[in-house]
Amino acid sequence: SGAGPWDAAFADVQEAVDDADMDLRPTLASRSLVTLLDVLGQRFAVLAEPRLQARFANEIVLALLDTFCNEVLVADMTWTSTIGVRGPTAAQLERFCGFLNAVQYVQQTIYEWGDSVLYLEIHLWCSRERGIGDVDALQSNFFSEAVQAYQQIYEKLVGNMIGVIVRSLVRPVAAYVRRVS
Repeated sequence: SGAGPWDAAFADVQEAVDDADMDLRPTLASRSLVTLLDVLGQRFAVLAEPRLQARFANEIVLALLDTFCNEVLVADMTWTSTIGVRGPTAAQLERFCGFLNAVQYVQQTIYEWGDSVLYLEIHLWCSRERGIGDVDALQSNFFSEAVQAYQQIYEKLVGNMIGVIVRSLVRPVAAYVRRVS
C-alpha cells in the first residue's frame, strides 16, 4: 500500500521536530565560555596546593560565570526593548531562544562539573576553610550557587518572553472584542 495522508502528516511533523532540534544547540558564546572554563580547569588542576586551586576557581571561574550571566541579562533587556507593538518577529524569537539555550547549556555543564573530582576537592577544601564538615559540604557542590543563579536567570528570561508575547496579543484581542461586542 502507498503512503497515506497520515504518513505525509507524520513526515511533516517529524521534519519540524528535526528542525526544532537544530535550534536547541548551544550558542557560540556559551560553547566558547564552556571551552574556556574547561581549559582553565585543566590548567589549575595541576597546581600543587588546594588553596591555589580554590583561589583560581573562585576568582576566575566563578567571575567568568557571573560576567556571562550579566551579559545575558543585558542582551535580554536590549531584546525586550526592540520588540514592536505587534510582537516579536520570528528572527527576534530565534535570537531570544538563543539566550535561553545559552543559559541552559552553561547551567547543565557546570551542574555536571560540580560532581567532578577536581571541583569536589576544591569544594571540600573551601568548606573546611569555612568550618563546614564534609558531610554538610556534600549537600551542595562548588557550582551550586552558580547553577541556582542560572536557573533564576532562565526563569526570568522565560517570564520576559511570556510577557512580551502576552503584551503583543492584548491589542489585537481587545480590538476583536470591541468588534464583536
